[in-house]
Amino acid sequence: GVADYPIANTVLLKIQNGSDNDYYLNFNAKKGINSGAQEAGNQITVVSRPRGPMDSYAESDLVAKLGREEYYSILGYTIFVGVVDTNAGTAAVTVLPTGQDYCDSK
Repeated sequence: GVADYPIANTVLLKIQNGSDNDYYLNFNAKKGINSGAQEAGNQITVVSRPRGPMDSYAESDLVAKLGREEYYSILGYTIFVGVVDTNAGTAAVTVLPTGQDYCDSK
């Protein structure tokens, strides 16, 4: 999560699909500078933002809060949350093309 930046492998994942929005995944680890998180603590957040220049202002929307073994689908992709380790502040997330079963990706 963001509390572990810059030592974390991935802090934020951007998904671009065929829609007018970009989607961002983040593990909202409830530790360190983020220990007071009141919403979606220790969960994966899925946020959408209208596509546009990276440096332009746009409001974003929280579209999903995911815990262990939960799924969320957006156009073209399915997001699956595996192991969530609250002690380490990490989560395993798999993003698959729609229609591909999680078991097929192992």
